[in-house]
Amino acid sequence: MIWDEDHDERVIGVIERLYMSGLLFPVLFIGERKGSLTVVLSEIYACTVTPAERQAYEARVKDIAAAVDEDYWPTEFGVFDVRSQPGTTATGGDYQGMLIQGASEKTDIYLRNIYNLWKLGQKPYKA
Repeated sequence: MIWDEDHDERVIGVIERLYMSGLLFPVLFIGERKGSLTVVLSEIYACTVTPAERQAYEARVKDIAAAVDEDYWPTEFGVFDVRSQPGTTATGGDYQGMLIQGASEKTDIYLRNIYNLWKLGQKPYKA
């Protein structure tokens, strides 16, 4: 969760509903800024689903975000592509500005640092 200045805790209800609906698995980052929700997906997920499957996924997320505790959260999506060069902002669009106020290049590096430090992403199954 990437917080903005006011740490609006109402977004936790959206995250809980996404989790309970089985929709949180491809999400690497999720953030609320200025009353909008930004969902940043794993490049592994984005590369392995069809455009129709991705549209259906995004529609389900938007439906949930539109109906939590009588709040409406406009939602935008991006893809975090860790394989691109750091600082190139080649991480799936202009979602960085909705996640964190600042230059896209700096936001990209910030997200990469979180990704690396927290070892985000899919892991192999261990029985």
